[in-house]
Amino acid sequence: MLATGPDARTATAAGGSAAGHRRRAGPPRPWATDPAAVDGCLQAALVWSYQLLGRNVLPLRVGEIIRYRSGALGSGLRCVLTGGDAKTSRAVCDLDLVDADNQLVISLKRLELYPYGG
Repeated sequence: MLATGPDARTATAAGGSAAGHRRRAGPPRPWATDPAAVDGCLQAALVWSYQLLGRNVLPLRVGEIIRYRSGALGSGLRCVLTGGDAKTSRAVCDLDLVDADNQLVISLKRLELYPYGG
């Protein structure tokens, strides 16, 4: 089940920080990674893509996911978007989730986002 509404929002602003699973969604569970924190990075990529393309997009492909640490992460996270390129038909970027100690937690390489609608 996907959580929606204000309690599910993890990205605070473009270029801002993200709150992890433990802070937003209650007690930690045995997750391979922190779904709320990863979602916050995806939300940042949506905002970035919209600013460049002027259209709503959906993330449809990830070339590679590299996990450096598992489980819920708490607060103080930030998402760093690099290698971005946007054309009329798609946007591509890399996302790195970094913790409060500036340690890399997870990387999403070659995230592809495609426009939809009119």
